[in-house]
Amino acid sequence: EFGGIINLNQLANKKEHSMTTAISSAIIGYDRSLAYKLACKTKSIRAKLLTSILVDDSVLTKFLLDTIEGHQVLKVGTKDNPTMVCIGIDNDAWQQTQKKLLDKYTVVAIDGSGWLTCDPKPDKETEAVEITADQCDSDGKFALVAAWGEERQIEGVQTFLQYGKVGDIVCRNPEDIADRWIVARKFFNATYEWK
Repeated sequence: EFGGIINLNQLANKKEHSMTTAISSAIIGYDRSLAYKLACKTKSIRAKLLTSILVDDSVLTKFLLDTIEGHQVLKVGTKDNPTMVCIGIDNDAWQQTQKKLLDKYTVVAIDGSGWLTCDPKPDKETEAVEITADQCDSDGKFALVAAWGEERQIEGVQTFLQYGKVGDIVCRNPEDIADRWIVARKFFNATYEWK
């Protein structure tokens, strides 16, 4: 399983670094050396079924969702677990499954356009860590291998990357550490609290 923080210089320089080696060492550094602390989400979001925004699901994979972490191919989801488009406090967008949304949020209202207002469940904790300069490339940037993000082929393996910069926060689900994502520092400060 791929997962971890990748220095972007490693992605760009295949002669000096094998992609597999770079990703493998990043997994170890990510999973074993970062000091995670608990945090919880504090602000409401809006959410809507992807298929109610773009009705023809046969073309969904032809469109990209412009997220802070990179461009993401829209995912159809399944009939039992459809994809939701979520909008945060600064109109930042991301996608997640309906089950994950309802696990972390409570629907408190629906507006006239069908957008759900969702409040975070106070008992849902997240593990989070701030990324420091020594974990980034010389430009202060990094990539996180995650379950979703910008789709890339790395040495023939389909991989999803999210992009961040020094000071951003990597969050993960304490019950499923493969479920990880980047939150830009300004959004983390505005929507999370450290425990």
